[in-house]
Amino acid sequence: MRTAADMRGFAPHGRLAMESHSWTENHPAAVWLCRAAGFCIFAIAFLLPACDPGGRPLMGWFCASITITLLAARNTYRSLAFLGALSGLINPLIVVCLAFSFSPKFLRFRQVLAILILICMAATWTIFKMEKIAPLIGHYLWIAGALLVLLPDCPGLSRSRRRVPG
Repeated sequence: MRTAADMRGFAPHGRLAMESHSWTENHPAAVWLCRAAGFCIFAIAFLLPACDPGGRPLMGWFCASITITLLAARNTYRSLAFLGALSGLINPLIVVCLAFSFSPKFLRFRQVLAILILICMAATWTIFKMEKIAPLIGHYLWIAGALLVLLPDCPGLSRSRRRVPG
């Protein structure tokens, strides 16, 4: 026999039931802390060595300036530099994500941004592998910070769905 606690969130006839409040709505301080810590780590990463293309490590801010300028270069989109340009999109996309994080009505938009950011991260790792570029501490912190900024918008935290028996 099911108790009332077992039945919470269930609806009749096997439909999906939405809980009235998500984890992020119930823990706004944790969400704020996660985004703030993520942004601080993300920002600090720019001051650290981010990668070593073979010889001399490059600082995070320098890598960011190179990749963002690739977005405007003509031949970027016909070469491996395209992957670098995608990497350069991560920084402005994180800022946009943070700018829209103050209202729950932008959740779906932030989730789309998160998917785009993850694609750009994959492009970064692909070019690292293809060009034999070694990631350094700044890169790892940059990725970790970005993921912390995105974490509160994960579907499992921002919205709870349960399959209802029946």
